[in-house]
Formats: sequence, structure tokens, C-alpha cells
Amino acid sequence: KEALMTLKEKGYKLIFITARGSDYEFFIDYDYVGVTEEIFKKYNIPYDKIIYRCYPKGLKAKEEKIDIFIDDKEENLDDISKHGIKCIKKVDNLTNKSNYKQFDNWEDILKYILKLEGELNGK
Repeated sequence: KEALMTLKEKGYKLIFITARGSDYEFFIDYDYVGVTEEIFKKYNIPYDKIIYRCYPKGLKAKEEKIDIFIDDKEENLDDISKHGIKCIKKVDNLTNKSNYKQFDNWEDILKYILKLEGELNGK
């Protein structure tokens, strides 16, 4: 939450793209929009937009002009990266191999994103 709040304060647009409600996710008849938004509200998670029922995610990420995408699934990152989007993999442990820069905590993800921003801005 703190990392996302810092990014939001720095002017980043936070867009969440989820497969919830799509054919990719096994079918459960529930209010995935209401449940998701209630959790975001309960924990005060900042966001600009949540896109539901989206699988695969790459084309939508490109349409939204996303620069950096964070996900925990290699297959999602594979699809997203083929659209020229920088990908970061959030993992529980760093022992598994990945084609993407991996982090096991949000503090390091934040530092990495801010470092990328500095490099892009010539800092």
C-alpha cells in the first residue's frame, strides 16, 4: 500500500488489470467488481482504474499506454512484454527463474521503478 501511495503521490497513474470475471478464471457467480472495490476501499489502496474480465492482458495494457506492468504470473508477463511494456515479476521467493526482473517485496519494487524513472529522465 505504501509503495502504491508513493507512486500515486509522484503522479503515476495506477491501473489494475485483472482476469476476474473472465473465461480464464474458473466460473464462480459472485460480484467480483463489488468484492474487489470493497477490498481496495477497506485497505485504502490507491488506484485510477480497475479493468475487469481481461485475459490475456497485453493488448489492454498497450491500449492503456502502460509503461511498467507488475504481475506474479510469467505467462501474463510474456504476453505483456511482447507489446513493448517493461515488466516486473512479484514473487514470494526469489529462487525460481524468470525472464523478468523479480522482487519479493514492494519496497524494492518501488526503488526499482524510481530508479527507472531517474534513468529515463537522465538523472
